[in-house]
Amino acid sequence: MVSKSTDQKERASLTLFNKFPKAVQKESAKILKHYEEIITNGKTPYDYVRQIKKWAEKEGFVPFAKATKETKSFYILNHDETNIAFIKREKASIRDGALIIGAHTDSPCLTAKINPIREKPEGIVLDCYPYGGIYPHQWFDSTVTIIANGMKSGKEVRFEMPGFLNDATIHLSSVDRKKKDYDGAFEPENLDVFTGYDTKKEFLDFLKKEHKIDEEDFARLHISVVPSNAPFTLGENVFGAFGQDDKVCGFAQMRALIYAKTTKPSVALLFDREEIGSTGYNGAQSNFVERAIDAICKVEGLNLTEMERRDLYEKTQMISADVDVAYNSQDVPYSDKDAASCFGVGLIMDRNNGGMNQYMGNNVSMQKTDEYMQLFKKADVAFKVSAIPPKVNTGGGGTISKFFNHKGIPTVDMGIALMNMHGKNSIMYIPDFYQMIKGFKVFYEQK
Repeated sequence: MVSKSTDQKERASLTLFNKFPKAVQKESAKILKHYEEIITNGKTPYDYVRQIKKWAEKEGFVPFAKATKETKSFYILNHDETNIAFIKREKASIRDGALIIGAHTDSPCLTAKINPIREKPEGIVLDCYPYGGIYPHQWFDSTVTIIANGMKSGKEVRFEMPGFLNDATIHLSSVDRKKKDYDGAFEPENLDVFTGYDTKKEFLDFLKKEHKIDEEDFARLHISVVPSNAPFTLGENVFGAFGQDDKVCGFAQMRALIYAKTTKPSVALLFDREEIGSTGYNGAQSNFVERAIDAICKVEGLNLTEMERRDLYEKTQMISADVDVAYNSQDVPYSDKDAASCFGVGLIMDRNNGGMNQYMGNNVSMQKTDEYMQLFKKADVAFKVSAIPPKVNTGGGGTISKFFNHKGIPTVDMGIALMNMHGKNSIMYIPDFYQMIKGFKVFYEQK
């Protein structure tokens, strides 16, 4: 049993927020309220990008098509509007490199199968499967929101409706379920979302009337199933919500970019599909970062050779903004306390990440580690250097960083620690959130 004095000592870092001036605490509360609004209305990548774009336009960012040599702030989208780059230009040319922060917009959830409508004994369900790393048992016996995004005859289609994921009744299933292993007891194939409609005809009649959707249109739609719970606060310093991996970092980098006094070309990138490997047209393995740099070059009137582009990459600095696992009682068996991330330390800088034996991970050069440690210390940004996994052969994870390092752009993983990271609710420590924004702003403002 941990003694009271030892427990208090280990938790001393959680007073970080109390070290801030009252004015800073008040400003942090305003920022959190704005973030809560963004994450509530942006639970899918499509909706999140729209929320961030709307915010940026209020701050003076214009579409790339309208940008001229005099334009200071503009953005560029991919064609399905799940990737977006926000760009601030200054007198310094892109030839001398850029400052880039990139995050991802997707979060582990459920997505509907192709032709998902099924008639079951209880009525109409949508047949779904997991997207990204989830524990299936967390999703049974929960209310959800069904969100559809797509196109029909060249026009945007979007609708949402409530749903419910039923679980086996304990009176009937307990004896059999206790005999099974985890995968057998909570089969992902049973993640069917109950709509509340009795028949297929009744369900399709409702969709036709309310949303002008018929059964064929399900082939055109991307249907996400997300928790219906609202964000919440605990005590004074804890905030919980679905999808903070990685929307919290996307918000932080955008706020930092908007308010930073930049001197070099500065970019905030948002990508989809990180949770399933960053593949495809709208993942970080695509050429979207090249498109963003091409846009800057075009506005500047430059036509770089391949050699000049490689030189540009070498002069560029990038942060892969992503969250880490906060040390907590549930994860004690899988963590090394001294190496792990935790609440109350501010910004987390991961020296390396990956899976077993650091496989398929990213690592940071010693020069960059030193540079950023000096930068944050000078600016009084609270931070901790960490790594994932913090304990040998206990899992792990990767980010988008390795894909940019492959291109020759020195990229470092930074973010904040979350508890219950891939769950239906992820938990952050609010003072860490504020320090992340401050750290990203310092990054954009470096000379």
